[in-house]
Amino acid sequence: MNLTELKLEGIGGYEQSKTFEFKPGLNLLVGPNEAGKSSLKRAAEIALVGFRSAQDRHMDSEQARVEARFSTESGDVRILRAYGKRMNGQRISEADSEAVSIGNGAAFDGMEPEVFASLFSIGVDELSELRTQDWETIESRLVGHLASTGMALPSEVLDQLSREMSAIYRENGRGNFELKAILSALRTKREQRLAAVTAMDAEAGLDQQIAETSLRLEAAESEARLWQSRADQIHQRPDLLALVREIQWYTQKLEAQDDLILPDREAFEVYEKNRQCMEAIVEPENRTKKSAVGFLGAAAILLSGMLGLSAVMRIPYLAFAGIAAAIILTWRGLKDNRQASLLERQRREMEREEARFIQELPFQGSLAVEESLALLELREKEAILRTRLNADSDYTRFSAWLPNQPLEEAQSFAMKARLELAALENRRLALELKSRRQEIAAEIEDVEREILSLERRQSKCVSEWNRMLLESLIVASADQAFRSRRRYDFLAESTVYLKKLTNERYTALLARAESPGRFMVEGPEGLKPVDGRLSRGTQEQVYLALKLGLVDALDPEGNWPVFLDDVAVNFDRVRRSGLDALLETISKRRQVFYFTCRDDLPARLEANLIRMG
Repeated sequence: MNLTELKLEGIGGYEQSKTFEFKPGLNLLVGPNEAGKSSLKRAAEIALVGFRSAQDRHMDSEQARVEARFSTESGDVRILRAYGKRMNGQRISEADSEAVSIGNGAAFDGMEPEVFASLFSIGVDELSELRTQDWETIESRLVGHLASTGMALPSEVLDQLSREMSAIYRENGRGNFELKAILSALRTKREQRLAAVTAMDAEAGLDQQIAETSLRLEAAESEARLWQSRADQIHQRPDLLALVREIQWYTQKLEAQDDLILPDREAFEVYEKNRQCMEAIVEPENRTKKSAVGFLGAAAILLSGMLGLSAVMRIPYLAFAGIAAAIILTWRGLKDNRQASLLERQRREMEREEARFIQELPFQGSLAVEESLALLELREKEAILRTRLNADSDYTRFSAWLPNQPLEEAQSFAMKARLELAALENRRLALELKSRRQEIAAEIEDVEREILSLERRQSKCVSEWNRMLLESLIVASADQAFRSRRRYDFLAESTVYLKKLTNERYTALLARAESPGRFMVEGPEGLKPVDGRLSRGTQEQVYLALKLGLVDALDPEGNWPVFLDDVAVNFDRVRRSGLDALLETISKRRQVFYFTCRDDLPARLEANLIRMG
């Protein structure tokens, strides 16, 4: 697998988008300080194993982006990653455009981000990491790789298997294989089977009581269905129920005045007509009376005036003319007076008729007529509604079901029938509980089936325990084999790298058996421990060789690239020459990225040179 193209934006010093192209083998990225080498290295690591923290993003960028292209045996693959409000990533196969979400995890299987960051990305500050790193963890990672345990620590696998094996014998375990729980359940089920067999033998015959109760239950079921059907039919006539309730309301209103005698509707109509006539007479009567008084007064005034005028003027015919006119006016006044008297007699007769009518009413007072008429209207309305009710065929049928009872009582009868049915069912159930021959037989059959299932689970439990025991032995054996025979196999390759780095001044790299993670080198002066007695440059060369050896142990096929960030800053000219030779060696097995600010790189070095800054 080779990284062929890398595009980054918003990472480190790369605020704007920039694209780099790489080749298989050795890629030299040369530039001064602050040229962007470390940011480019970090972007390549992000493409492979994801973002580590918010520090991977440029402080002024809202979102960091990385797009990388890798050439693999199955074809080119693009990796897209972005870091904003949340981290996400995709792996896209260019052969079929199939996209797979990888989140913020490794872009390819077979490598943990922590392992890659620890061993495959090497800088000056990281060369001395092996001095303080937990050597047991490094060994366990190697064992996990060799035993194909998904890079998990063998100790973690063994602990998990131990917990699962212990869970098999846990009293109250929640897994699928708890042996004690299974044995306890088997004991309980066998006791249930024995009790059921004993109950079957001691069963007394109660068939007759059950049969009698069953007959009564059938009759009760029929009765309950009948009343429920009647209640449903009545419920389907809400208009009829509303009519009955309305009649009941009128009946209650009229109940207290049921003995009062009222005139019929025609008498009230005559009374109303008489009142209208009487009101019509009042105005003509008053008008006629005023007319009579006016005519008589005018006759007297005219007569006295004409007589006086005749005496003064001594004209006799004026007196006769005044007398004649006074007679005419007097006749007209007397005529109107007679008409007014006739109208008054008619009015008084009508008032006497009205008084007699009111006296015959059951109510007294100023509102006697209104109250009597309201009572009459209530009785007439009640009679009309009752006529409608009696004409309804459903009401006739419902009344036959519930004589002298409200129709709503049908629901009560249905409820009562259901209660009686439930009581009989409870009685039959109680009898059946006393006589459970068939149920006991079925219970015995069920218990036998459960016992057989538990016995199978018991067998499966033992098989599962044996499987986990075998897995534990395999993992423990792999761990032991590695620790006893292959614990420091990688040191052979590390020794080769150290010899090249030191121009064969140091010819062997050995582990100190009494101190895991502590090493010795063999040189012209013999064996020396790798500590402060060696120069810093030599120590860094030892740790570089160790890391490269571990890289080969974890990735012998050379699938994953190695990133070296100016690891030779403390190397002398001879050791830098050894590093150049070493870079050529390891770049033949895997892709190498060497970031440096050196200007003295040999021209013979076969590499893809990228100058930065």
